Amino acid sequence: MKYSLCILCGLLFWVGGHVSAWAADYSSAGDHETRLKNLAEKTQLEKIPHQALLEDVEVISLLQQIAGRLWPLLDSNQEPVAIKVIQEAQPDASTYPNGVICLSTGMLSLTSSEDQLAMIIAHEMVHYARRHGVKAFMLSHKIGPSGDGQNSPAADFPYEQNALAQWRETAEQQADEEGLALIHKAGYCPAEVFPLLAAMKAADERGHGASVTTEVASDQLAHRSTRLRQLVEKGYPTDHCRPSSAALQSYEVHMGPALIADARAAIKRGWWRQAAEDLQKVLETRPDDAQTYFLLGEVESRRGGNSSQAMACFEKAIHINNGFAPAYRALGIMHFKAGEFQQARHYFETSLALAPQDGENEFIRGYLRQCSN
Repeated sequence: MKYSLCILCGLLFWVGGHVSAWAADYSSAGDHETRLKNLAEKTQLEKIPHQALLEDVEVISLLQQIAGRLWPLLDSNQEPVAIKVIQEAQPDASTYPNGVICLSTGMLSLTSSEDQLAMIIAHEMVHYARRHGVKAFMLSHKIGPSGDGQNSPAADFPYEQNALAQWRETAEQQADEEGLALIHKAGYCPAEVFPLLAAMKAADERGHGASVTTEVASDQLAHRSTRLRQLVEKGYPTDHCRPSSAALQSYEVHMGPALIADARAAIKRGWWRQAAEDLQKVLETRPDDAQTYFLLGEVESRRGGNSSQAMACFEKAIHINNGFAPAYRALGIMHFKAGEFQQARHYFETSLALAPQDGENEFIRGYLRQCSN
């Protein structure tokens, strides 16, 4: 789901955006689902560059483990899902008709336990297993089960006004209900949906622009939160099923690379608070990570905060790893901007010596020339 909207909305936008590609040879289409899956594969190749994917072994291994635990318990004749992680700070999840679930690092950053991540994955699995994407396409274009493009009297395709919106709500309810049942059957804690919803609400309130956080989206999130809370409280145990402290810590360790990737993505967008929160989470389990301190220094220096705090972060990175060239380069720039050219020269020269092939070196040599003037 977009974190305020349900994933089905995003899926419908994807389908709607490819009407022309479908229509070009629709008349010869014998199998709507196969053609929609093929279009999904083509779109993924075009829209998701390889460099945007997070391929960290720890993160991918955990996702595969969760999917492998959930999928056999779901009654479906579809092929198993594949999960990809996109390095994007915007919280998002997308389910494609070909079984590919794309999760952004921004979405992963909202989770604090394996159980919460399992709920997100289970929800998307239900959308895929129940062929909601295919049905959404058929409804949105008034394609009946016969494939003739005409209105169908079938109960699954009621083409009255607002039918698509009504069916979408029904599909979301199904994904929530079956998703909760699925994680419970797999041994996860349904009550973990509560802190997940709280994190989603906080992200929604913080927002990063009207295109994401709208009044309608917030209302839909509130409605969904109420529904999920009622489902959990009525049908599932809320006591004695919460993850142990050890399980929570293990999850945070596994999510470290995803949080660092999300922090980088957030920095690119200028979302300083999100980046800082990601990095602070990483430091809770990896207190001696030079890269994390360096990125935290980047956040502090670029958001116009306390320059001494930024310097402290860069110096901490060097203390942990005295061969970490980016931290020397960052300190050189800060001293240069403060008019402290002798100190700047030291850090610039050290950076060049440590990373003689770095792509930033010509830029640093320019600073050095100015230090000599």
